[in-house]
This record gives sequence, C-alpha cells and structure tokens, in this order.
Amino acid sequence: MNDALRKPSLIRYGFFALPLAFAGLPLYMHMPDLYAREFGLNLAVLGTVLLVIRLIDAVQDPVLGYVSDQYAHHRTTIMYIGTATLALGLAGLCFGPPTTTVTVLWFSGFMVLATTGYSVLTINLNFIGGFWKRDENHRITIASWREAFGLIGLLIAAIVPAVAQTRLTVMQSYMALFIVFGVLMGVGIVLIRNFLATTELETEVGTNQERASFAFLSILTGKDRLFFAICFVSYIAASIPAILVLPFVRDYLDAEAMTGLFLALYFLSGAVFMGFWSKISHRLGPQKTWLVAHLVAILTFVGAAGLGMGDTTGFAIVCVASGMALGADLLFPPALLAAHIRKQNHEATATQYYAALAFLPKAALAIAAGGTFIMLDRVGFTAGASNTELQKTVLLILYAVVPCVLKTVSAGLLWHRMNKKGFKDEAMERDVYHGTTRNS
Repeated sequence: MNDALRKPSLIRYGFFALPLAFAGLPLYMHMPDLYAREFGLNLAVLGTVLLVIRLIDAVQDPVLGYVSDQYAHHRTTIMYIGTATLALGLAGLCFGPPTTTVTVLWFSGFMVLATTGYSVLTINLNFIGGFWKRDENHRITIASWREAFGLIGLLIAAIVPAVAQTRLTVMQSYMALFIVFGVLMGVGIVLIRNFLATTELETEVGTNQERASFAFLSILTGKDRLFFAICFVSYIAASIPAILVLPFVRDYLDAEAMTGLFLALYFLSGAVFMGFWSKISHRLGPQKTWLVAHLVAILTFVGAAGLGMGDTTGFAIVCVASGMALGADLLFPPALLAAHIRKQNHEATATQYYAALAFLPKAALAIAAGGTFIMLDRVGFTAGASNTELQKTVLLILYAVVPCVLKTVSAGLLWHRMNKKGFKDEAMERDVYHGTTRNS
C-alpha cells in the first residue's frame, strides 16, 4: 500500500465535512429561532422539545457506533443512509409544516431525523479519518483537512441565511439554504464514495476482527477514562461561551449588529490556524501541541475577562484567539483517539470509541446550558433587556472566568497524563507497520 498522503485523496475525504458542518449550524442555532419566530412555537414548549431531542441525540450515539461496528464492511451504505436521513430531516425543517396545528410534531420529528443522520455521518467520518493511515503525523494532517473543511462549512452556513434574507422572505431564504446544502452534499457524497471505493482502511488490513460487542460504558470507564475526562472538561469550557456568545455580544458589549462579523472571525480563524497546529504537532507531538493550545485558550479567556462593556475591538481579538484554540480542540481528540485504540488492539469496537467522543460534547452542551441559564436566572438577568451592572458582571464571569478555570483543569489533567508513570507521548510510541517497527 502506498503510504503517501495525496491532496486529491485528502480533498475527497475532507470535503464531506463541509456540507456536514453546513447542516449542523442551522440545526443547533437557526431552526429553534425560526420556528419560534415564524411558526409561533411557544418558547417553553420549544425548550422542552429541544431538551428531549438533545437527550435522544446523546444517548443514541453509542447505539449508532455499535451498529456501525457490527456492519463495518458496509461503511459506504451506512454513509448513504446517514446522508438520506439528514437530508430528509433538514428538508422538512427548512420547508416548514403545512399548517401550524402540527408545528410541534413537525419540528420534533424532522429534528430527530436530522440529528440522527448528522450523528451517523459525524461518527463514521471521524472513524474513517482515524483509520485511513497508521502514521501519527498523517492522522493529524487528515484531521486538519477535515476540520478545516468543516469550519468553512460553518462559515458559509452563518452567512447564507443573512445574505439570502436581503432579497428573499425568511422562509424562502431557508429553502435556499437547503438547496445550497443539497448541492454541497451531492458533491460530498460522490467524493466520499469514490474515496471509500479506492481506499483500504488500516483497521481492515491484516486484522482478524472479532465481532463487535456493545462496549460504550467500558470505553468511558476503561483505560482511556482520563483521556475522555480531559476531553469532557475541555468541551464544557468551550460550550459555555458558545451558548452565551449571543447574549454577551448583545447585552454586555451592546454590539448586536456586529454578531455576524464576530462569528466570521471565530470560524475563519479556526480554519486558518488548522494547518499551523498540524505543523507544530509534527515537531512537538499531538499531546504537547494540544497542551500549548490549552494555554492559548486560557490566555484568551483571561483577556475576555478583562473586557469592558462595549469593548468591541478587544472582543474581535478574543474571537480570533479563541478560534485559533478551537481548531486545536477539533483536531487533536479524534486523532489521538485512533492511537489509543490501536495501542489496546480495540479496532473491532473502534467506531464506538468515536461514538463516545461524539457523546461528550453533547453532554457538555446540556450541562453548560443548564448551569449558565440557571445562574443568570438567579441574578435576574433578562436577555435583550436593560440589566444592572451586577447582572452584566455575572454574565462576564460565566462567559470568561468559568471557562478559564475549566480549561485550566483540563490542561492540568492533560499535563498529569503526559507525565504519569508509564506514559509515552504518541509522537514517540513505537508502532508495528507492515512488519517493521518504527517511530510513528
């Protein structure tokens, strides 16, 4: 097998992350607002429905991983099914219910379909990237291409509805969004099908895989529990500012009109710096590089905590720096996970490992949302209203200080793991490849 990484293959694999991320942003940001505004969906009902859907979304991930492992030799078919499910769900959401009397059922049903398809594709795309090549530097490069395409997809998804609404009605703009998604996903599925047809995954080469068993709980509580704990704390730290960015920009900075610009800086920075992290990782190794990224995030949160009300220039710098750190958080956990799976010879349940990794940010998002909203409610904060300096200060503490503390804890756990007895950095692990022992 040719061990070289070629750009055409990287594009065929990585491009699929663009339409996938493009679909993800409307699901988690635009659709709840659309159905509340255009179809009169009660906010209390909407909140309850979203909570239930997020629980279903999180709980089903290990099941989806298990099924993918059971039918590992039908990976292309699994991708087809996930694509069709996501497309059907997003189409229903974008075109809307035929009558407002079925709005709740319509929104709930198509949101479940869309999030299920999204999860199937995310879990399997990450698995494919992790087991395309055995070489560690190759895995980092593969992940960097995938996540860069994903961030570009998020950027396009953030722009399309706003631009479309300058010429179209709100509903027409979301119909246009689905058409753009259809074109991008059509290209993506052709490319990934071609990639899978011409690429043999390393987990399938010379490996006598046993039939996969359901291993979700043992994965989270097994030898890699510290790794998953680091990821989980880091995801909570990232989820809190993601949840609070809109009220922070509107109610603390008083700069709602600049929200699109701030989001664009954030996503664009993440994409631009993806290659930077990949290159640094080739020199330092992924664990050390991820630790450096933790320090960048900590310094960014410290800077955010020092922002004054209305300090838009300072916040623009924070967006660039936090986007830089985001790139590392997207890049290293999936790539590192492949090394852990190989080290323990757990290829038969590899997709379930990626399902566990997909489960953690969803659980983190639910915890972050519940905790922050309860705290803001306790101090009487009201979104979009006139709030006291104390209430705005609490918002600042939640947005910047709490994530800074959590990111520091995550960095401490990562440092402990790197220095504990018996640990070898993945960049120096000896790996058996084609019968030859080498440094990966």
